[in-house]
Amino acid sequence: MYALINTTVKAKWISSWTYEIDSDGGRGYTPHTSDLDNSCMIYQIESATFDVHPDNIWVECNSSVTSQDFYYEPSTQTIKPLPVADKPE
Repeated sequence: MYALINTTVKAKWISSWTYEIDSDGGRGYTPHTSDLDNSCMIYQIESATFDVHPDNIWVECNSSVTSQDFYYEPSTQTIKPLPVADKPE
């Protein structure tokens, strides 16, 4: 499997949560995202590579990698799970 990485876009992670009450009285926690330092966004996972824009690169990855849950760290050239701030109880 291969991950398509955009080297110009930082990955986003859930950095905090806020408790909110909407106009209908519904309540719940809303996630807030921030750019993750030293990261690049994974756009998609494919079984084979194809030509892409020069800002993008292909990196071999494990079949369990998903673009929603992982990011690429260019300084170590590794794919890592995205951190998620603890959701309040």
